[in-house]
Parts: sequence; C-alpha cells; structure tokens
Amino acid sequence: MLKRASVVLFLVLGFGVISPLHAADTQIEPKFTVLSTKFVDTVEGVNDKGEKDSWKVKDQKAGLILIMSVKVETDADTKFLTSDFSAKYQREGEPAMADCIAITPGTPSQDSQGRWLIGNCGDKVCKASETMNKGTVYFQLAFEPMEPDVKVVDLDYARPVVKQIKIR
Repeated sequence: MLKRASVVLFLVLGFGVISPLHAADTQIEPKFTVLSTKFVDTVEGVNDKGEKDSWKVKDQKAGLILIMSVKVETDADTKFLTSDFSAKYQREGEPAMADCIAITPGTPSQDSQGRWLIGNCGDKVCKASETMNKGTVYFQLAFEPMEPDVKVVDLDYARPVVKQIKIR
C-alpha cells in the first residue's frame, strides 16, 4: 500500500514539474497570420552588409516573387531567419516549395513597411535575419520562384523538433 502511494505521489509530482516546462515551451510559439499576398518581379533592399541590393526574377515564365504581408504575435523577442520560412504548394499534383529570399523588419503598424533585407549570395539564397519585438508585429516575406498561376500556398515556419542535441 505504501509503495502504491509513493508511486502515485511520484507521478503527480513528476507531472506537476513536467507540465509547466512543456507549457512554457509552447507559450513562445509565434502565431502567424497572412494579411495579403501579391506577385512582383523585383525586390529592392539591402544585403547583410547594409549595401544596396536587389533580387530580380531571371525568367518570368518560370516564376515570380511572391510577397506575403504577415502579422506575428510573440511572447518574447524572436529572431527570424529567411531560412526559417518556405511557401509550399501543389504544382501539377506534386508538392513544390519556394524559398524565402528576403524579410522586412517588424513594425508596430501594418501600414509602415521597412526596407527589405535580402539574403542574396549571387545565384543562391543565403539567410537574412531580423529580430521581431515581443507583442504584435507586422512584416513582409518574399518567396521565389513561384509560378504566377498558383492560387493556394502554405506558409511554413521551421521549429526545432529536438533541441540541444550533443554531438559526440
């Protein structure tokens, strides 16, 4: 009887400790809302060195740049990388994905747009990053290549599946 009571007490106390840890981890999950989308053929901004830069579509028949205006709600200051985001969609019945090539800084108003920070490393996409302040913030993402006849996309945000893995 004493053993059973000890096991029950251990389980109750154990879950009491584990549950708040899990809840704290899920509280900082950002909540995204896509406010609008549009297609463009050029994004003008700056690169990671602060120099003027642009991203131009090489072949408009192959795809354009999809701009998403996004609202995010976070419980803490959060650093977002362009490589954290992708736009997934179906193309001729097959899954397809467009890389995020640029991000704007977060602003407190949906009407004010910041400069584009372009993750441009020649012909390949590199990461650019912006830190969004705690609370509700508005920013934009640019994805390329995206066929202009695509009508539905999923905004994907990468999160670690397993954190702090020790490499031996």
